[in-house]
Amino acid sequence: MILVLRPEEIDGLITMKEAIEVVREGFIEWNKHPDFSEVRHRTHVPSNVRVSVHQGGLPKIGVTGLMTHCEWTKNPTKGGHSIEAFPVRGRPVQVLFDAENGELRCLIIGEPKPKELSLSGVSALRTAANSAVGTDVFARKNAESIGILGSQNQARYHLIALREIRKIKRVKVYSPNPQHRKDFADEMGSLLNIEVRPVESAEAAVKGVDIVVAATSSNVPVLDGRWLEPGVHLTSIVVSNIGLKRGGFVPKMRQELDDESMRRAEVIGVNSRETIRVDQPGDFVERLEKGIISWEKLVEVGEVLNGVKPGRTRDDQITLFKNTGGVGISDVAIGGRLYRLAKEKGLGLELPIDGAEWREPL
Repeated sequence: MILVLRPEEIDGLITMKEAIEVVREGFIEWNKHPDFSEVRHRTHVPSNVRVSVHQGGLPKIGVTGLMTHCEWTKNPTKGGHSIEAFPVRGRPVQVLFDAENGELRCLIIGEPKPKELSLSGVSALRTAANSAVGTDVFARKNAESIGILGSQNQARYHLIALREIRKIKRVKVYSPNPQHRKDFADEMGSLLNIEVRPVESAEAAVKGVDIVVAATSSNVPVLDGRWLEPGVHLTSIVVSNIGLKRGGFVPKMRQELDDESMRRAEVIGVNSRETIRVDQPGDFVERLEKGIISWEKLVEVGEVLNGVKPGRTRDDQITLFKNTGGVGISDVAIGGRLYRLAKEKGLGLELPIDGAEWREPL
């Protein structure tokens, strides 16, 4: 039998805490076993439709496989800033095989959404879980205040995720759209029962907080690194658009952070250095070429989790976690947990198809 999980069956099936736990396990195992995961690979066609593929395996939860998603991508200008937008997003699909014998076990159709809040976004649950693990590794343990740049679904998921790793008491949010930041503050403050206050500038959101989160769709820097105060941790999620640049759809690579933010960060955490080599994200490539940052400054999350390298070593350090794009082990980890939960609850459609194309005769 092959289990098929439909969008309505995975909606709210997993909690944010569970997603963070399995993603953390994925980073730990990937650092020990480099072949457990691949970095994201993309293809583009002339219509500006792109397909992303994320491959990985996590034997501890019994599965290996891939997640793939497709978007029609546009880059309109809004309020003088270039942003990445998706007029159409195809249903993502996860393909899970048994990690012991290679049999096809499960197809998961749709974007996983956590139990806490059912909102759609491109790999939003996995992105927030990755960011939570990275932030947990590098931010001060006593951090209790957040400044968020961005007010859409990625920002919402990130706030929920960061509440799982720190005792957050105060939040400031900035979006260029006053109504959006007010709506975010009202909704998330009520949902999480904490103080969430809209502010009128990015600088006001960054000043006086322990953690800054840039969760935007911008293609240009959204903060000035001179605003960062000693001891602050910065998490940023905008990654590469190398395929769009090569195809002539955009004039330059995306950069959510400015030179000074990258320069002032004493430690820069990443999902994987290989992601930077493959995806060539704009926040890294030019800064590495110009010597603003160095490869020696970059630390993988898995290296810190396994004690191979230190993360933050002083409370007054400025640290950065750059969520450097999708890694298959995170998607497969979440998919494997969804598969297990669905089996426990009797969810899904069982197809009467053998999961093996061929078996060696007994």
